[in-house]
Amino acid sequence: AALVHFTTEMERRESSRWGEMRRFEIVPYCLDLPTQAQPQSVQNRTGLLFLARIDPKKGLDLLFEALAQLQREQIRPRLTIAGSGAEDYVAWLKALAAQLGIAEQIVWAGFADEARKQQLFAEAEVFILPSYSENFGIAPVEALAAGLPVIITEPAAVSEAMGAATAALVTPCDAAAIANAIRQLIANPPLQQRLQQNGLQLTRDYFSSTATVARWVN
Repeated sequence: AALVHFTTEMERRESSRWGEMRRFEIVPYCLDLPTQAQPQSVQNRTGLLFLARIDPKKGLDLLFEALAQLQREQIRPRLTIAGSGAEDYVAWLKALAAQLGIAEQIVWAGFADEARKQQLFAEAEVFILPSYSENFGIAPVEALAAGLPVIITEPAAVSEAMGAATAALVTPCDAAAIANAIRQLIANPPLQQRLQQNGLQLTRDYFSSTATVARWVN
């Protein structure tokens, strides 16, 4: 090949197991993101938003364990889960939530089309993606562009760029670490606003179609 394209540095490192690739470029997915977005008020926003395909690798079991830990401290944020998945796995997650005593905190919103997705972004206080593995991570980038503070786990490859820009709280893939990040961010407007501003800047400078097209042209 004349060139191998990777969407993240983490993806390039993981691919090196098949041999060293000397001719490569790292360019994020070209996403149609708003480039003139301004920071929005975090007042009147509520709870956590998970928006993704509902799959074992997305780490909802870790998030549920984190919520159970926080509940013991009388911290009970609402979690909206937007997405669809295999019926048996969704049933297993609902049973796990009931077993952990957090079922009443969870809203199962189902699949969200583009209009509904933007509405969910506008209503949420914090976006969270607790994945065990993610070669990129489109939804958290869209959340940044919508002005949402983000919590993301290290195995999600976009976490490196977000962490370097202080545009998200990046945590180990561990329930206690996720609980700590939620504790840090929920009801903390100054921190939310700092992440929000840095996230909007990162989407303009790195993830927007303007930025990615320029990299492809070069």
